[in-house]
Amino acid sequence: MVKPALKVDQDYPTFEDFCEKEYGISRSRAHRLIEAAEVKASVEMSHMGLKISNERQARALKDVPEEERDGVWRHARALTK
Repeated sequence: MVKPALKVDQDYPTFEDFCEKEYGISRSRAHRLIEAAEVKASVEMSHMGLKISNERQARALKDVPEEERDGVWRHARALTK
C-alpha cells in the first residue's frame, strides 16, 4: 500500500490525529479507503475500462492479484446479472 505523504506538525502529530480531526474517521477507516482507491484505480486503468461503483466492491478485489482482477470482476458481474 502506498501511504500518503503527510506533514506531521503540531496540528497533526500523527496520521490518526489528522484523520480524526480533518475527516472524522479512524486511521483504520482511512487505510481501507486508501486501499479501495488504489484497487479502483488499477482496474479503471486496465484495457477493459472496468468501473467499480463503491468501496465495498474495491475492497473485495484487494487480495486478488492485479493481473487477475479484470477476470474476477467480469465473473462476479456475470453472477449478479
